[in-house]
Amino acid sequence: VAKNNSTIDSETTSSVSAAEAIPKEHLTNLFFLVGSWFSPIKSGIQFDTIISNPPYIPTDEINNLQQEVQHYEPHLALDGGADGISCLREIMLSACSYLSQEGILLMEMGFDQYEKLEQESLKIEKYEKPIFIKDYAGHYRVVLLKMKKR
Repeated sequence: VAKNNSTIDSETTSSVSAAEAIPKEHLTNLFFLVGSWFSPIKSGIQFDTIISNPPYIPTDEINNLQQEVQHYEPHLALDGGADGISCLREIMLSACSYLSQEGILLMEMGFDQYEKLEQESLKIEKYEKPIFIKDYAGHYRVVLLKMKKR
């Protein structure tokens, strides 16, 4: 839920509380954790699917965003580091330890980041060639990574 434990705020806490208030009869096998990426997950736990909407905006571009995004979204939820993919890179590197043998990782990304993400994912060598999914405007906005057969 949060990128950095030291910055967990009331907004994050209330988001988790609201999510936990969803009637349990509608959901099975779902739980919420708060922490920095995979830090609250015990070693050895495996997931079939991991979905993330991490920060992916390059630091230098945050001041150029629409005012309503720039001033009302937490900076932590926007800042993807100098190249915009530092959080995605960190998730790709860590997720392979938590994905099942045929697990998949889905992450939202910036529309112009697919080439960088393809290069980064291929360097890791634990994923098959990435699949990029377009939004309704025809821009690549989601990367799907499937674990290679072990």
